[in-house]
Amino acid sequence: MDGTLVDTESIHKEIYRELLKEHDKILTDDLFNSISGMANDNTWDIIAKETKLNIPKKILQKEFWKRAYERVGNCELMPGVGKLLLHLHSNNIPMAIASSTTQHMYARKSASHTELFKVFHHVVCGGSDPAVVENKPNPQIFIVCMDRFEDKPKPCDCLIFEDVLNGVTAAIKAGSQCVAIPPKQALKEDFKLATLILNSLEEFKPEQFALPKYN
Repeated sequence: MDGTLVDTESIHKEIYRELLKEHDKILTDDLFNSISGMANDNTWDIIAKETKLNIPKKILQKEFWKRAYERVGNCELMPGVGKLLLHLHSNNIPMAIASSTTQHMYARKSASHTELFKVFHHVVCGGSDPAVVENKPNPQIFIVCMDRFEDKPKPCDCLIFEDVLNGVTAAIKAGSQCVAIPPKQALKEDFKLATLILNSLEEFKPEQFALPKYN
């Protein structure tokens, strides 16, 4: 969801950078890329280890979610998202969201797009769903998401869209095809596992994956 459907990754990065700076630590691009797509509970373990930050994780998490909740309420859709979702929905293509966020934050992030997001059959929020124990790059969240469709599709019949390396790795491990839309600052070669790499969903051609072509 974050960075794929709605423009929130830049907000998250800004908050991580702020919190670390307040404790005289630096968020590097490599560190941010390594935690992108993970549940927030795991990110602070990695940050603490890499930066030697000695602050209780619960304090950092609480402050992160407080700032995030204040800032993501009016987040914009990523380019090409609305067109693609409405097109697939009008052609009866089942869709779902598998996000590392919590249900509480999902509601906040999707608040401006409630009608559009009704096209999804279901939403799996890995940050709060008890069925998701392992986080991306582990493929569990995608397996859980697929299993909640009524016809329980095979992973090889599913197409996953991701914007971070951890998500792409999880999608491929799940046995699915994956379209990657990396952030502008990311190195495209890092996403070589992906089935296809795009600069934006505006470039996506459904017929490349045996989906109905845009009219």
